[in-house]
Amino acid sequence: MHVWGSQYESRDTALQTIPQAVARAVATAITGALRPVERTALARRPPRDPGAYDRFLRANYELAQRTPHAVRRAIDQYESALRLDPGFTPALARIAVGYGLFLDWGWEYPGLSSEIVLSRGFDAADRALQQDSASADAWMARGFLLSFRHPRTFAGVHEALLRAIALDPRNAEAHTSTEWLCSGWVATPPPPTCTASAPARTGAAITLFNLGRVAARQVHYAEARRWADSALAIDPGADYAYVLRALAEFRLGKTAEARADAETAARLRSGFRVPGEAVLALVELQAADTPAARKRIERLEREIRSAGNHTITDGRLGRRALVALQEPDRALELLERVRPRGARLWYYLRAPEFDAIRSNPRFAQLVAESAPE
Repeated sequence: MHVWGSQYESRDTALQTIPQAVARAVATAITGALRPVERTALARRPPRDPGAYDRFLRANYELAQRTPHAVRRAIDQYESALRLDPGFTPALARIAVGYGLFLDWGWEYPGLSSEIVLSRGFDAADRALQQDSASADAWMARGFLLSFRHPRTFAGVHEALLRAIALDPRNAEAHTSTEWLCSGWVATPPPPTCTASAPARTGAAITLFNLGRVAARQVHYAEARRWADSALAIDPGADYAYVLRALAEFRLGKTAEARADAETAARLRSGFRVPGEAVLALVELQAADTPAARKRIERLEREIRSAGNHTITDGRLGRRALVALQEPDRALELLERVRPRGARLWYYLRAPEFDAIRSNPRFAQLVAESAPE
């Protein structure tokens, strides 16, 4: 039965109001008069200026590249969108996500300390939620940032992520973040309130990579490799996916494949400073090519020491390689520089490469200072 139909003609500057008008008209035609809460849900205002939306889309593309330069460009584009339309909540929420990525991937933001990056992220997330408390991206970003404010307890993280999923069940980043939380990142076993959700499937390379990270954390290396394959089919330049696939292949005993992927990651080096080279060192040690591994590891060690921020992301594989090289003191000295201590570091300290120093008192102290509370 034909209930409703209409035609719309509009100038470019008003095109973005049409979907809202259609939604309201269809809902009213089918259900009758809308309740106030339903009218509010349909009244999400699109950006006033089409240029703001154009910058938003460009920024989304940059954000998905997961390199420090691209994420900085994304933040700049989101801020440009906000200058054109200060009430454009989605841009504010994605700025918060961008600052969170700098913390998560261990990148240095030129001229800003990690504390200021965290503060800017919270400022953007809070402003977004003030404008629209039903912004799934803002809740997702807030949960992400809370994991850095409370690195040992992750207080409030799960609740914020669940709120994001409830508001937008298709929010893939919120789903994969919840999966990390529930796959042993914070506690083993995870808390009873931690119910892993089925991740939203999407064609974004970074989301497929993140699903692979979840599989790797669950020691499902063949599955992690398949997710990395899918990510690279979409974005052959994603160095992070080559690192994931190389590590999965290394764990599966596929040395030649691991070497090839690690070499590609090391050559690209767009988002990661160290991991591709570190996997290569592990492969060389496994192949009994100790001189080559030693030379590579010493170079990596110099690079890690010269970095202004000693992060988990860049250094974890390098430190594993030092342990595998039977240089535990050097590995421990670098591990002791990592900040912040917390669940992320605790998780990575569980890697099998650290078994050789697990009984070392210094290592035990690191574990104790990082263990989830």
